[in-house]
Order: sequence, then structure tokens, then C-alpha cells
Amino acid sequence: MEKILTSIDQIASRDQRKVIIPDGYTVIGERAFEDCVWLENVVISRSVTVIRCSAFVRCTALREICFPRSVTSIRAGAFWSCTSLQSVLIPESVTHTGDAVFRGCKSLERVEIPESVTEISDETFYGCTALMRMKIPKSVTDIGMDAFRGCSSLLSVEIPASVESINWGAFHGCTSLVNVVIPKSVTKIGNGAFRRCSALASIEIPDSVTEIGDWVFNGCTSLRSAVLSASVTEIGNAMFHSCKSLSSVVIPDSVTEIEDLAFWGCSSLVSVEIPDSVTKIGRSAFQGCTSLESVSVPQAAHWEKDTFKNCPKLKITRR
Repeated sequence: MEKILTSIDQIASRDQRKVIIPDGYTVIGERAFEDCVWLENVVISRSVTVIRCSAFVRCTALREICFPRSVTSIRAGAFWSCTSLQSVLIPESVTHTGDAVFRGCKSLERVEIPESVTEISDETFYGCTALMRMKIPKSVTDIGMDAFRGCSSLLSVEIPASVESINWGAFHGCTSLVNVVIPKSVTKIGNGAFRRCSALASIEIPDSVTEIGDWVFNGCTSLRSAVLSASVTEIGNAMFHSCKSLSSVVIPDSVTEIEDLAFWGCSSLVSVEIPDSVTKIGRSAFQGCTSLESVSVPQAAHWEKDTFKNCPKLKITRR
């Protein structure tokens, strides 16, 4: 029978630094510990199976949480803005974590995710600015929208060969991320997935990827080289916008369209060969590529008046 702990007031006073949730409770209810700003440590009994939405939201002094193996679900925003939380070990009994479960936990340095979890939900670690490394378990198939957005200390992430989708803004603003290996299991990379990853030096997208969204590498100012999947048919809007260090890019024969602003402001790009498959080059696609000296364009390709605007050294060759 379900027994819900709806408020800390049922078991302790709000000024306690440590709380032990007694046996018998099976659910920690929504907002049960909301704004318990003195709470530093919580011990959860082995009878608890579910931690509901926002259960510990804004417990700003909470440093330690111990999950028993009875817990199977940690719901959306359960630990949102627990700004002193430093490490989390999620037990293998957990099969689901909700959206934004650790969002804004800016002191969180270490997280262990078990192989019972199959997705990193939307905004799970959004704004976890102290998180430096992440090993994603081999069971995960989906990295959700904004999952690691703003994790500005993240140096490395291991993406396993089980992952199929890297969604919208997944690593947006991970400004310390130098290298990412995208496995051949990935078929989709969403809009802005690596936007403003300003330390990212190179990227190779495997041929398994058939869909790459807009602005994916927008603002990756250290990106020097990019190899694109031979399965994509377009280079999306602003995909490499403001990638000022980009000096080498390989555009595959599968591409038919280079969309608006695709290479805007890529001021280190010297030459580009556009394959025969391309029929359209969008507005301002190469605008501000001030080092661009030569572009080889197929006869069938159409471009706009401002496609190559502010490229003072450019010579265009039709073939």
C-alpha cells in the first residue's frame, strides 16, 4: 500500500540539518522538502520507491543524499537548484530519472549513472557548472534536450555506441569541452547540440548520421576542422556560424543544399570545394569569410547576392 510523505513537517522540523526518513513511507511527495535551506543530509529508508517532482527543490545546503536500492524512479526537478550537492550515486534499481532532475546543482562534481537507465532526460544536468567528466552508461539510447547545457567545466564525455540521438542543445555552452567522439550508432544530432562549445577543436560526424539540425556548431570558436557525414543532404542554418578558427571542412557528395548563414564569419577558411550534388547555397552562407581565397562551385548551383558578401580575397570558379 502506498504511503506518501507529503511534507517534512510529518517527521521533523524545517530547521534540521539531518533528516532520516523512517521505514514505511513508499513515496516522497511533490515539494515535500521544498526550500528546506538548512537541510544538509538526508537518509532515505529502504521502503521508498519513488521520489516525486520537485521533492527537494531549492534545498540549497543539501550536500549528501543516499539512495537505497528500493528507489526505482526519481521524477522531474527532484533536486532542482540543490546548489551545495556535490556527488550523486544513482542505484541500479532506478530505471527512470525525470527532466531537470539535477538542474542548477552548480556544485555537483561527480555523478554515477547505472546501466538500468536508458535515457538522459531533458535538462537533467542543465547548469551543473562544476561537473567535469561524464561517463554515459551503455544502456542509454537518447541524450535529451539541453541535457548538459551550460556545464561549463565539462572537459570530457564518453558517449557509448548505444546512443542514437543527441537532441536539441544537449551540450550547448559546454565551454571547456575539447573533444567529443560521436559513435556510429548516432543517427540524429539536434539543433544547437554543440552550440558555443568554444574549446571544441575538431569534429568528425560518422556516416550513420542522417539528420543534423541548425546552429549545431554555432560559436565553436576553437573548431579547426570538421568532417561531415556522407549521409546528410543539407548543411543547416548557421551550422558553423562564427567558427572563426575553422580552416578545413569536407562537404560530402550527399549534400544538395547549404543553408543560410552556414559558414558566416568563418574567418580562417581559405578554400572550399562544393560538390556537384549542391544546387542551392543560401543567404550569407559564406559572408564574412575574410580569408576565403577560392571556392569551386558546380554549374547547377544557385546562390544569393549576399552569399559571399565581405569575402575580399575570393575567387569563384565555376565547373
